[in-house]
Parts: sequence; structure tokens; C-alpha cells
Amino acid sequence: MVERITKSELRALFCSRLKQARVKNQMTQSALAEACDLTVDMISRIERGKSFPSFNALARMIEVLGVHPSYLFGGPDQSVELGMTPIRRALHRRVDTLSPADLERVSSAIDLIVR
Repeated sequence: MVERITKSELRALFCSRLKQARVKNQMTQSALAEACDLTVDMISRIERGKSFPSFNALARMIEVLGVHPSYLFGGPDQSVELGMTPIRRALHRRVDTLSPADLERVSSAIDLIVR
């Protein structure tokens, strides 16, 4: 069952994740604004939850920041998966669910195959 979230919680999550992605990419609000053809004031308003970007602006931000769209709305950070082939993406997701012991076994098996 999906956990319920209010509009204000979703907005706060989006704002927080957008800022986290910007900081992770070592971008200032000014740099993000320029890359997305927006004003610094607009980026600031979006990060503070005072405005929401248009669909086109949102798509540009996702592309510039290199994040998966779901990340901005609370999903896992899948940015490493962007650009991966489908088989690598599937393997990456499966490996992420392994326990440390199982991860060690998989690593050892890969070492045997790759050598």
C-alpha cells in the first residue's frame, strides 16, 4: 500500500530534493537558472516552495541536474542509472537489494568470471 502524503509535504519534499540535487552538482542558483533559461529569483522561489516550475522548466532541470524524475518527488536517487543499458540498470537495482554478505558473494563471483 502506498503511504499517503499531503500536498504541502510533497511540495516540501520536491523543494528539498531540488536543492539537494543542485548542491550535489555543485551548482549555484544562478548557474541552474542560466542552464534552465530561468531567472535566479524563479529558482529561489521554487526551492522555497513559493512557485512551481512549468513542465518544460521541470524537464530542463531534470536534464541539467542529471536526476531521475522520481527522485525529485521522493523516489530513490537513480542518477547513476541514467545512460545505463537496460541489463546494467536491472543488475544495479538487484544488487542494491542484497545484504552485505550476499553482496560479497556476488563480488567474488564476478571476480571469477572477469578474470
